Order: sequence, then structure tokens, then C-alpha cells
Amino acid sequence: MREYVGDATAVPDERPRKRAANDERDVDYLICRQCNSPCYDFEMNKGVVSEVLCAVCGNDDPALFNIGEEDEDE
Repeated sequence: MREYVGDATAVPDERPRKRAANDERDVDYLICRQCNSPCYDFEMNKGVVSEVLCAVCGNDDPALFNIGEEDEDE
């Protein structure tokens, strides 16, 4: 890490690496961000959620879901 004097801000030398667009991980479930329920009925295309439906609240917006294992890390 580079250290800067003054505001004492440390900046990493490298930027975090992004996942490849064709990253096909095995995702077991998604978490609905509206009702916090697990969702097992979804489809992914090139590592991105393309279709999903929450059986509890009816949410079908892929942007409003988190991948299960990533949600647990937070």
C-alpha cells in the first residue's frame, strides 16, 4: 500500500480484480432484497441473473436480488 502524508490515506497498489463476464459459478440460491427470503427458482446467463421470481412476495426484478453466499459474507 502506498501511504500519503497529510490526510493519512492509504491506497492499495492494485485495483481489485473484477470477475470475468463469462464466470459461470454454481449458485444455489438468491436472496430477495424486498422480503429477505431465499429464492431457488432463477436462471443465469453468463454469470448474470436473467430471470427470477420470489415465491413469497412476487418480486421479479433481477436487480433486487443478491447471490446467497455473497449476502452471507456481508
